[in-house]
Amino acid sequence: MKILHILKSEPDNTTIRIIEMQKKAAKVEVVALKERSADELIQMIEAHDKIIMW
Repeated sequence: MKILHILKSEPDNTTIRIIEMQKKAAKVEVVALKERSADELIQMIEAHDKIIMW
């Protein structure tokens, strides 16, 4: 499973722990919303099985 975490702001400790736990069981990618264009985000969303926005 490929999981994409999109961060709207700096992650807190809980968010970091969840992401780290998921990395043990799946391929996880983390991106900052403000660092990507809309086109890049759409491509990334389409390439992943699960999307989580923080």
